[in-house]
Amino acid sequence: MALSDSVDRRILEVRETRAKTLYLTWKNLTAIPDEVFTLSSLEELDLSRNSLKTVPEKLWDLPHLRRVVLFENLLESLPNRPGLVIDGATYVRFRDQLYPNNIAGLWIDAHWAGNRGEFWGAELKTLKNLRELTIGNWWLGIGGNHPAPGPEVRQILDSLASLTVLETLSLRGWDLPVVPEALQTLQGLKSLDLSSLGLKSIPDWIGHFELEIFMALENKLTAVPGTFRDLKYLKTLNLSFNPLRMVPRVVFDLVTLENLGLRECGLREIPADILRLTRLKDLDLTTNPVESPPA
Repeated sequence: MALSDSVDRRILEVRETRAKTLYLTWKNLTAIPDEVFTLSSLEELDLSRNSLKTVPEKLWDLPHLRRVVLFENLLESLPNRPGLVIDGATYVRFRDQLYPNNIAGLWIDAHWAGNRGEFWGAELKTLKNLRELTIGNWWLGIGGNHPAPGPEVRQILDSLASLTVLETLSLRGWDLPVVPEALQTLQGLKSLDLSSLGLKSIPDWIGHFELEIFMALENKLTAVPGTFRDLKYLKTLNLSFNPLRMVPRVVFDLVTLENLGLRECGLREIPADILRLTRLKDLDLTTNPVESPPA
């Protein structure tokens, strides 16, 4: 099949660098390019938002493949193989053909969450290998209005305590100003995204997780709890689009940080303490009226 230049470039880069991840999202693909089946280093393949109707079984001949993301395709068949990361509509369509242990990730959007809360609450308890879960919007625009979670969504949130192996959780695009208590039991979380919820505060107990990624974009936060200094493994922190007005002091204690997002937070000063973050590779301060950069 003829491939676009961007698809060719990405495949070539993976081949030459022996990278573990290949993103082929939004590429208008109707089939997986033949070249992908030769990428022996591949561990993760994201094929979201294409026009795939099927996924060949031979994809799982790749020796290290453990995660295949297939959000928003036109799938008419789906192999019953491990590492599937799929959206709610796909899950419902193929549920009876798939072993629960083969579902590694699930995205339940606002439509499916709001209409079948009891169903999802029961289903999630059967997915013993579920490592990642998104409830709400995968794709977010800043400034939109978001629905309040009704009883159906609350049923799903209450069921989260049973997901003992969950590593990645995203609650995005709800009018949910208080973080659900059920999350407190998810001690295995490595990544937590609480963006676009209308949060005014973050509970102290989040600082007791062993998070590597924490994101809370577009909320109403003016501070973060002091317990965040206990996040000894945190590499990515994104608090963009919050009315912080000043960089929270606890941020300067997060010496493992590599990525820090503080875009459009009303910051006028960046204290010299930011220089304590010696591992920082990416600092986003876009659209802040900064008058005093660090010396």
